[in-house]
Amino acid sequence: MAKKKKKVVVSTKKKKKSSDAPKATTSKSSSSALFTIPNNLADQARDIWMAGLGALSAVEEEGAKLFNTLVQRGEEWERTGKKQLKAATDTAKKQADEATEAATETFKEMTAATAKLIDDLEDRIEKAVEPVLERMGVPGKQDLAALTAQIEMLTEKLERIAKDDRTKTSTKAKKAAEAVSDAVAGAKESVKKKPAAKKKAAPKKPAPSVYAVEKHADGWAVMKEGNERATSVHGTKAAAVKDARETAKAHAPSMLVIYKADGTEQERNTYEAE
Repeated sequence: MAKKKKKVVVSTKKKKKSSDAPKATTSKSSSSALFTIPNNLADQARDIWMAGLGALSAVEEEGAKLFNTLVQRGEEWERTGKKQLKAATDTAKKQADEATEAATETFKEMTAATAKLIDDLEDRIEKAVEPVLERMGVPGKQDLAALTAQIEMLTEKLERIAKDDRTKTSTKAKKAAEAVSDAVAGAKESVKKKPAAKKKAAPKKPAPSVYAVEKHADGWAVMKEGNERATSVHGTKAAAVKDARETAKAHAPSMLVIYKADGTEQERNTYEAE
């Protein structure tokens, strides 16, 4: 419900007098307030500007601190990373060396085991074949080696005998020629007979070079008689025998002796110069 306004009756003269003063006061306060507004705005703008500068300064200080902290942490991470990388590299290198050494040892063991297995197989084959050859009347390797040695001994004896015979025959012929020459010279002084020409002694046959195939710490070695060091070293006996045969043929007259792993003689071959 709207309240009823009370009507106040005031005289016109009194109203004019009382209302004139307040109007003047109100206009003065309004004008002073309008003049103070720009000053307030300037102070506020200045405060805002100074606050911005302060915020910028704080940001710069905090940013510098943060940057230095990040640099320090980066340097620490770099040092730690280098140490970790070096440790990992050393570990990998060590593991690679150990793996290489283990592989080398395994290869040596396998090579030695293979060579031993081949030798065992050769011995078994020889033992199995020799009785069959004996039943068939075919001489075995040992028989051939012994026969070859006997032939060489007989050949050397025959050469010595032939040399002695040639020396004796040459001496007798020389004495007979001298006697005939003296007799003819005494009977016919004008005739001169040349002394009989001496027979040239047969050139000495060079001593055969002796090669051998023997067991070696690193496999099988080809040795030459009179040398302390091996001519060559091979991983298998077959390769050593092949190299020894070629060497003996190239240096004929020569002899090749092949030994077993236990040191006993297995085979003997002689090569004459062509």
